[in-house]
Amino acid sequence: MQALARHGIRYEHSEQDRSAIYANALPLLTSGRARLLDSKRLVHQLAGLERTVLPAGRERIDHARGSHDDLANSAAGALALAAGGPPRLVITPAMLRWAAIPACPAAFLQPGYRARLRY
Repeated sequence: MQALARHGIRYEHSEQDRSAIYANALPLLTSGRARLLDSKRLVHQLAGLERTVLPAGRERIDHARGSHDDLANSAAGALALAAGGPPRLVITPAMLRWAAIPACPAAFLQPGYRARLRY
């Protein structure tokens, strides 16, 4: 993670487990709203996912024992994140400096000033 940080990339754990990530990405893929990269490894990992119904009735989607799903997990997570609601707003020091620059003349901010609206 330090190597990512050196390049300004922040790593955050997902609030969802991988099963939920796969379940959220599935409708995007089956409806055609998202397309995958042309990667044999990615297709192989996605095709190898298994859906299991747990005793409590909850479903679990995971890779078979002994196989990998790192690429599938990353791709499904990116799809689900991109299709989800608006991203969390992260306010950086640069944004705060920019926000301190007045967007309108100071006269507009004086008490008693009334804007004239023209229609």
